Amino acid sequence: MKDIPDVVTNEQLKTLLEENKRLLSENNEMLHKLRRGALWATVFRVVWFAFIVGLPIALYYMILEPNLATLERAWGVIESSVQDVSGWQRFFDQAGS
Repeated sequence: MKDIPDVVTNEQLKTLLEENKRLLSENNEMLHKLRRGALWATVFRVVWFAFIVGLPIALYYMILEPNLATLERAWGVIESSVQDVSGWQRFFDQAGS
């Protein structure tokens, strides 16, 4: 009933050990590839997150904020010019009361 021989020769043992060594080195290579892939995936996620969060902030400070400041100054000039006109001053006084 036993299919496995009781006696293992040195040659068979040597073959099994060499096969084991080959499989271990192959496993080690795959493990290193997996770890390297995981590292690059993490780096990519961090860079992507920084891009997603940083882009709106950078756009605000580079584009939107200077334009809003210009519009605010322009509105102040328009407002002071309108209030300087004497006829409009009475209109504003009546509208405010």
